[in-house]
Amino acid sequence: MTAGAGEDPPPPAAPHRRGGQSVMKDVDGDLVVHRSYDGNGNGTPELGVNQLDRGSGRPGAY
Repeated sequence: MTAGAGEDPPPPAAPHRRGGQSVMKDVDGDLVVHRSYDGNGNGTPELGVNQLDRGSGRPGAY
């Protein structure tokens, strides 16, 4: 019998799977703070912090 037979296959790995996110004020402007899970790193939880740019009329993180 094949090892793992009868088990569901793992979901396809995504580079990062995004979790919750929030926007917070900082002295230099607004920040987007989010958690994600590294699909290439065995699902390791990560914390991302990016500045929010509202200068072009449409918000974007960089």
